[in-house]
Amino acid sequence: MRLPALALLLAAWAAGGVAAAPIAASDANVARMGRVQLTGDGGVRFSYPGVSFLLNFDGTRLSAVTQASGKDSYLDVLIDGAPRKLRLEAGMQTTMLAEGLKPGAHTAEIVNRSETWQGTAALLSFDTDGAWRAPRRCRRAS
Repeated sequence: MRLPALALLLAAWAAGGVAAAPIAASDANVARMGRVQLTGDGGVRFSYPGVSFLLNFDGTRLSAVTQASGKDSYLDVLIDGAPRKLRLEAGMQTTMLAEGLKPGAHTAEIVNRSETWQGTAALLSFDTDGAWRAPRRCRRAS
């Protein structure tokens, strides 16, 4: 009985019918640049301008659980290079970063626009209806 259920699950996953589980913002699939503080729940807190996150995914949407200490936290969200300015509300909320994308591979870059005196923000987790892809590794110049 278990073998047919497993085969059905694998077939659904292969056909794109099973979405990847949400990942913590501190997951290895999320590249970070800048001064950040890792939180005990897998989140990443930041306040310096220019702190950035990069992740690759297959899917048609991307959301994040975000948290901000006030209403003056702004992020640049670039999906496949197309920029969008995003204002975070105070407190914790689920924020839609992209939706209605064509199925397939996409790159998301999230950059903090706010100054430290405007408060802190945190990315706690990411969710997509597809799959996570490993970030590209940078090569050092010789």
